[in-house]
Amino acid sequence: MKQSKNTLSCTKRNMLSRGWSFNTPGSITGMRGSCIIIPCSFTYSTDRPTGLRVIWYLYQSNGYPPVFDTSQSAVGEFRDITSLIGSVDGGNCSLKIQRLDMSHNKDRLYPWVDKNPITSYHTLSMTEIPTVGEQSRVSCIVRHTCITAPPILTLSGITGTDSTTDSLVFDGIWERKVDRIWTVKEEDQSVKCTVRFHGGQEATSELRLHVECEYNVRPCVIGIKMKILLTECNLFCFLQVQEKHTHHCVELQRHAQCI
Repeated sequence: MKQSKNTLSCTKRNMLSRGWSFNTPGSITGMRGSCIIIPCSFTYSTDRPTGLRVIWYLYQSNGYPPVFDTSQSAVGEFRDITSLIGSVDGGNCSLKIQRLDMSHNKDRLYPWVDKNPITSYHTLSMTEIPTVGEQSRVSCIVRHTCITAPPILTLSGITGTDSTTDSLVFDGIWERKVDRIWTVKEEDQSVKCTVRFHGGQEATSELRLHVECEYNVRPCVIGIKMKILLTECNLFCFLQVQEKHTHHCVELQRHAQCI
């Protein structure tokens, strides 16, 4: 009787921007219905952080479906049949698939070794302190692996004009950047960036805006008539008023009374 064989491809990548790299075979073959172990090891070029997680993903064009993750269910055909073999503390990220099926044939898998899942990595930043009345720029950046179906970045909290750029970072890793230019208002408090992947994953980060105010001021003079020992005299009060509040000066001048 002829036995069916499945071949799994393991995508090799160096996540140098995150400080780590991994080694797996380029492909591995097993019998349908049997288990298979994909050897995997990883190293950090810097001090290894605590609380590392190993997540295996299925490589496809519409997001990051997990093959193995302790914090969420695996994608359909890998559900309840995957586990890690060996110690993460020892740099082992080997994956065991309990029962191979023909649906697994030619699947491309890759590991992610970090404290957070791959979908959580996007950054929100500014290069300068926003000043009321001036134009400022905020940038939201996310890295991904599929240029034909990049994640969607949405900025909220401020209104302005967006520009989007895509660039290749290294070895199949792409970066999408959205810049928003807006005119700063005094009431601007924060800006949020939400990244939505086509696989359904979503993450949001928030940046507090510490807006600086450079006000144009105008002098405000209020005259008040007074009587001291039956002698009339004028008392003048000199104030500095923000230009946008000069109407308050006019109101005070109108309601100045005799004392």
